[in-house]
Amino acid sequence: MSSVSNPLLVSARGELKSAAATPADEAHRRVAALYAESAAELLTYALSLGRNQELARDAIQEGFLRYFIALCEGAEISSPRAWIYRVMHNYVLDRLKEPRCDHDGDLRGEPAREHDPEDACFRGEVRRLARHALTPREYDCIRLRTEGLRYEEIASALELSCGTVGALISRAVHKLRETLSGKNGGRA
Repeated sequence: MSSVSNPLLVSARGELKSAAATPADEAHRRVAALYAESAAELLTYALSLGRNQELARDAIQEGFLRYFIALCEGAEISSPRAWIYRVMHNYVLDRLKEPRCDHDGDLRGEPAREHDPEDACFRGEVRRLARHALTPREYDCIRLRTEGLRYEEIASALELSCGTVGALISRAVHKLRETLSGKNGGRA
């Protein structure tokens, strides 16, 4: 009997895997799965930061590329979505600081709702009021929370403690209620 190895292995879950699978193959699988699951919400977030379709797409590409490289290098990333949000956040802010960065392009902010001008106008006004009423950290916390991130993920993405995230969100909600009810004349 020859000792030729089988090129396919069966995992504990019954999935077929190649015996020659490399760390890069596993990293590619994980990145592709996360991309399929999160790309739309990441694009919305990147657009809210940079207001530019090209910059938003570049930020997503940069986030997933860095995630892939980190996985290939053996990094253990406990919260991949939050990690990519942080990379994208930093990437967009760095690009906006560049003197020749054209960030006046796409002002819609929410591409999925561009077919409804009234809805886009309302959402734009709410974003404007929130930006005016909240500190940048409060706004970032609220924005990430509305994107579906948990407090732990927000804390990781913004490099804050969970307690700080909770306090910032609580303070932001209070300020937004006052602003929207007109108790403080629309000022924070």
